[in-house]
Amino acid sequence: MTVEHADCVVLGGGPAGSTFAAIAKKYAPGAKIVLLEKCRFPRWHIGESTIPAANGVLEDLGVYQTMLASDFVKKMGVTFIWGRDRTPWTADYLTLKTISRAGGDASIIEVTGQDFEKLLGPGQTQRTPYSAFNVERSRFDELLLDNARRLGADVREGTKALGAQRVGKSSQHVITWEDDAGNSGSITADFVLDATGLSHLLTKGE
Repeated sequence: MTVEHADCVVLGGGPAGSTFAAIAKKYAPGAKIVLLEKCRFPRWHIGESTIPAANGVLEDLGVYQTMLASDFVKKMGVTFIWGRDRTPWTADYLTLKTISRAGGDASIIEVTGQDFEKLLGPGQTQRTPYSAFNVERSRFDELLLDNARRLGADVREGTKALGAQRVGKSSQHVITWEDDAGNSGSITADFVLDATGLSHLLTKGE
C-alpha cells in the first residue's frame, strides 16, 4: 500500500476538478497537485453548453483557441421556453456588451448577471468573443483533463477515492484510493477539493 503526501488532492476529473487542478498548478508550479479520477477518459457524459463567462477561464487554461478551432458548435445565444404562457426568454450573447447602457433591451436577458469587462479584465472582451460552445462532453472533458496533466498536475485515471479522513482538527485529510489494476494507497493532503459531482464524497450525510 502506497503512502504519500500532497499539497492538494482533487477528487474527480470532470470540468470542475480538471480546471481547478490546472489553475492551481499553473499559479503554484511548485505544489504537488494530485487528481484522482475513477474512469479512464474519454468517457461518456451528457452533453453541455458553456456560457461566455467561461471564455476567460478557458483562455487562462490555454485551451480557448483549441476550442475555437474545433468543430464544437459556436453559440451566439440561447432561448428558454417555460412557464404557463410559454413565453420565450432569450439571451443574445452578442448584445451583452451594450445591454446595460441606456436601459438596454427589455426582451434580452443577461443570464450571467455579471459585468464582463470586470469579469474578464480590460481589453479581454475585445480578444475573447461573446460566444459560447455546445460541446461533446467526452471530448471536452478529455481536453481539460489532458491540459491539467500538461500543466504538471499528477493526473491518475482509473483511480477511485474510497474515503477521506480528517487528521485531528487540522485541515489535512487522508485520502484512501484504489485503482483499476488492483493497487491501493493513501495520500495525506493539506487541501482537498471534492469535485466528485453527485457522489459528493466529502459532504455525503453531513
